Amino acid sequence: LNKIKNFDKKTLIFCAHVYTLANSRFALSIDPTNQALIARTKKIKTDRASDRATVPFELWEDLQTNPFLRLDDNQLKINIQTADSTAHEVFAKLRSMKDKF
Repeated sequence: LNKIKNFDKKTLIFCAHVYTLANSRFALSIDPTNQALIARTKKIKTDRASDRATVPFELWEDLQTNPFLRLDDNQLKINIQTADSTAHEVFAKLRSMKDKF
């Protein structure tokens, strides 16, 4: 993920699965005040309701909304009670939370 984070921000991401709506619900559960995430979730819902694809998307959008790409974000770390944790610890906590979501 660190390698991907360094790609050009306009890079199109073609993930092998389409869990964008489920992923946005999880992300909102731990980052409910993230305005970029709120807007992206609204767009995803609109696109899915109109049977439009939500993939591909540009990397910059995921960098603002995907918690797994925001391991150093202070507000996110506070939200999941990992404020003094390393990136690896934050990732492990997020993964555990996602597995149980």
